[in-house]
Amino acid sequence: MKVSVHLRGGPNLTNFRSEVLAEGLEALGHTVVVRSRAEGCGDADLMVQTAFSRSYAVMDAIGKRIPFLIMEAPFWRHIPMEDWVSWGYNGLAGGAFRHSAPDKERPKPELQPWKEDGAIIVFGQKPTDHSLRGHSHADWIVSKLEEYPDAEFRPHPLTVPRESLEPFAQAISRCKKAITFSSTSGAEALIAGCESQPEHPGSIAYEVSDREQWLHETSWAQFRRHEFCEGGAEHIIGGYDEARARSEQGLVEEPRLRVDGQKEFARYNATLESWRHRERGVCEH
Repeated sequence: MKVSVHLRGGPNLTNFRSEVLAEGLEALGHTVVVRSRAEGCGDADLMVQTAFSRSYAVMDAIGKRIPFLIMEAPFWRHIPMEDWVSWGYNGLAGGAFRHSAPDKERPKPELQPWKEDGAIIVFGQKPTDHSLRGHSHADWIVSKLEEYPDAEFRPHPLTVPRESLEPFAQAISRCKKAITFSSTSGAEALIAGCESQPEHPGSIAYEVSDREQWLHETSWAQFRRHEFCEGGAEHIIGGYDEARARSEQGLVEEPRLRVDGQKEFARYNATLESWRHRERGVCEH
């Protein structure tokens, strides 16, 4: 099989997510060609890229109806977190295709008992996240805070000074109901015994009916770096035929259009500040 692996330009710490899979696929005898994300995938059978951005490479793969693999961060916090990589064919997180997981157990967190008491917390995301699929995140946050007047809002760490933010582990420990759009915090909340309410089907924790089975399947959706040469790549490529069939049928998720980061953050901040001002006005009167 010919595999086209597309990397970000210059030194980039996330390129390793695609590089470790490339090493594993080469070890299995596949032909791997490394290119930039600004290049097409040629006559490759499979395209690999870190992050679900609207690169020329991804759009070329979609146009040619060949499967693509998106390599991302893990779905829950491992130690060390940067040593783990998640994967999915033809999309991102809950919008991706992954074939059935074997019965063999993999490392995963212990499911906590369901909580009976605690806070309702709306967990925010970075307003430029690809996982938002182009939705206005600030508008969504405001709508949730209006729907749940007693809820708290926890911003994403990249939207506020870190020193002003309660640690995630502490927030989730006192949370009973976690409301998210498509954040991986929905997965961690589900594991922690919270009522997890992701509102977009692109969330990895969207509408989970069996926590144990979900956790088992999700544990096969991420590997440590060294595991891609120790069975991880073999497991992933085992789903290629079905992923190819889905690509040929057009069953893929397209990345959102490019956004202007500065404008998106400005709109996000302005919307939330307007809501806070309105709330203060209501409270004063």
